[in-house]
Amino acid sequence: MIYDILVVLLAAAGVVFLIKLAFGLLLMPVRGKGCRVFVAVSIESEAPDLERILRGAKWLAQEGGVDLLLVDKGMDGRTGELARRFARDNKCTIYTMDDIIRDPAAIM
Repeated sequence: MIYDILVVLLAAAGVVFLIKLAFGLLLMPVRGKGCRVFVAVSIESEAPDLERILRGAKWLAQEGGVDLLLVDKGMDGRTGELARRFARDNKCTIYTMDDIIRDPAAIM
């Protein structure tokens, strides 16, 4: 009885792992020489779903092995604080549109 339960639990864990692996491979960009892939999150004014979006972008960046960029398009106070805290905790940079237009090579 205990053996059967253990086998079922291990099989279920294996299936969950395989599904997560397959999903990650579907989202993983093709790597090439001289190419770089970014996940960019454009944030403007009030963004009530920002925390959820940033968690998803972080997961995508980690699973796909890509860089995460945050683009400030006029955040308000609370949204800006949340984005700055996320950037600090996850070692990513917040760029403004002026930064990108003035020096596009800066994000590379």
